[in-house]
Amino acid sequence: MSYYNCFDCKKISPLLGDMIDQCPLCHCFNGEYSSTSAGIGASESEVILEETESLIRQFRSVQLATLNAQGNPEASYAPYIRRSGCYYIFISGLASHTANILQHPALSLFFIQNEAEAKNVFSRQRLTLECVANVVSMESDQRNKILDAFSEVHGATVDLLRSLPDFQLFELTVKRGNYVKGFGQAFTMEGEGLKHVRKQQKEAPASNTNRLSANRVIS
Repeated sequence: MSYYNCFDCKKISPLLGDMIDQCPLCHCFNGEYSSTSAGIGASESEVILEETESLIRQFRSVQLATLNAQGNPEASYAPYIRRSGCYYIFISGLASHTANILQHPALSLFFIQNEAEAKNVFSRQRLTLECVANVVSMESDQRNKILDAFSEVHGATVDLLRSLPDFQLFELTVKRGNYVKGFGQAFTMEGEGLKHVRKQQKEAPASNTNRLSANRVIS
């Protein structure tokens, strides 16, 4: 159970519904969350795993977050497939994200609920997967098997891309996941198959002197 500790009305109340840092009693924005436990039960963990799987299956492409040579983040996307828990992307050597991955193999994959399906645009379901990339050798049998699977999923375009010398196949191994279900509902996913799920706790702020209440104005 999550609770809201209000610094205005000085009361502690269960967090009800989808509220964003808002006291359910006096409706101010001057408080913090706490939780009795970060652990969750097996049934709730199973629900989270089912929800993230459902979210992933909605998309045939994924958003990528990579680092360029200057250490600056770049956002892009690529079609993908999954096999044996790994993600695979087949991307051009002329694309900046390919150079980024070759230099910085750590990257993130991002899946997010469609706006039209979200009850609130501020609380769209989203999943971030932290990965490490490895190039699949052009001479390996694995490459041909994966690209055959790519063709089955993404069609004849893949057959054309296979003939281009600059395209590279990357295997992305997932190390950790972060799933946001809604306001105050964030989960960390770790371990084999990301099956170890725990709820994230919001840390108390270092100081409350600069917190804004709902009726204050930023000048």
